[in-house]
Amino acid sequence: MTPKSTRSKEAKSFDSITQKLKNIPLNQYARRSGFKQRKEKKITGKGLIIGFFLLAMQSKHTLQGWAEQLCLLNGKTVSKQAVWDRINDCFIRFLLMVLKYQINHQSALDHKNVKAHPALSHYKRILLQDSTTIALPDVLSRFYPGNVSQGKQKAILKIQVFYDLVRHRFVHFEITPFTANDQSKSNDIIWVSRQGDLVIRDLGYFSLNCFEQMLTRKINFVSRVRYGVKIYDAHSQQEINLLARLRKHHQFDQWILLGKQYRVPVRLVIEPLPQQQADCRRMRAKQDRDYRINHDKQYYELLGYQLFITSESQTIFTPSQIAKVYGLRWRIESIFKCWKSQFHLQRLIAPNVSFTKQRVQAIIYLMLLFILLFQVTLFQYFQSSSNIKGGAISLIKLCRYTSSNIQRLLEHPFQKLLQEIIYYCSYDKRGDLKNFTQQMLLT
Repeated sequence: MTPKSTRSKEAKSFDSITQKLKNIPLNQYARRSGFKQRKEKKITGKGLIIGFFLLAMQSKHTLQGWAEQLCLLNGKTVSKQAVWDRINDCFIRFLLMVLKYQINHQSALDHKNVKAHPALSHYKRILLQDSTTIALPDVLSRFYPGNVSQGKQKAILKIQVFYDLVRHRFVHFEITPFTANDQSKSNDIIWVSRQGDLVIRDLGYFSLNCFEQMLTRKINFVSRVRYGVKIYDAHSQQEINLLARLRKHHQFDQWILLGKQYRVPVRLVIEPLPQQQADCRRMRAKQDRDYRINHDKQYYELLGYQLFITSESQTIFTPSQIAKVYGLRWRIESIFKCWKSQFHLQRLIAPNVSFTKQRVQAIIYLMLLFILLFQVTLFQYFQSSSNIKGGAISLIKLCRYTSSNIQRLLEHPFQKLLQEIIYYCSYDKRGDLKNFTQQMLLT
């Protein structure tokens, strides 16, 4: 028999998670998706979600464990085969509806904005677009084809993410195969972003056609520059010999036309890198094992500089601020690190376990829902509260705390844990390394 103290904790966990899910029309979505076609008995969409959350807190996922959690929730025995049968296309449609609702619900909430430099404060949204990959069992390669290693097709899933830095929330998720590279998803920013947004992306999304459309729609951006693209003077229309200019002046900041075909009007900003950093970049380039790459001397010379393009003028961003603004992109890398190291996203899909496409999708969508309900909600609440008291919460520390103390977070109101969270999850005071809040001030 389950000890009374254990049953009490399970009840508190159930009540707390149910509280977070109460506003989502789960029953309506279950019917619309076809997941619920008659009166439900042992297995419900809500029960599967809650059971998975409770299991994910233990950093593991099995059908047997999922069935046991359902039994603890409703007091009725459930077989792992019954759970297997319910993880189907209807369940995936149900999860997508729930996930979309939660994303839209968070976008409607008016959270306290992060403290930022005046040059950033007028943006309603600062959007980061990036992706992360998850290795899957090779048997799923026909659904999620990855790279080929030693003559064998690997299975790799990619999650495309849009994240708003201003309100600390996700705007959109998409699951794709590894073969759908970032370049092919570049234009997705057009329908995700709005007029007046600031978009920051890495070179994988570099697209002249996309930049042209963003300018037409008055969407602002900061991006690095792909090597080899043609650069023309905005007035004379003549091609610019960039290296000759840099050898003479060592810096560059003017409006140019980018691309031989598109001639996109952008501001090009070039600043020299410290010698040590330039040497490191050149060393990494020389160690690149891709046989298709054969860098020339000009490429290695340009590695001594950081090249950025932007739609914003000198009155908005100075040359030194451009690099700092682009550096905010690393926030999404910290988020991905939390997913994998603190929430153990990769561990939930073990390579030696039999998985179907639907089961993989279910795990990913459920984890994204968990992240929206817990990581995003917790960070927004504690960051807003700590700002009032002059502190700043570290996302990585908060995720680590959440992973280690999830039961405590479920059993107590956030307000009672405020001082504890500020104490354990605030940034360390360091003079040699700026935290994210300081980076947003562009200091």
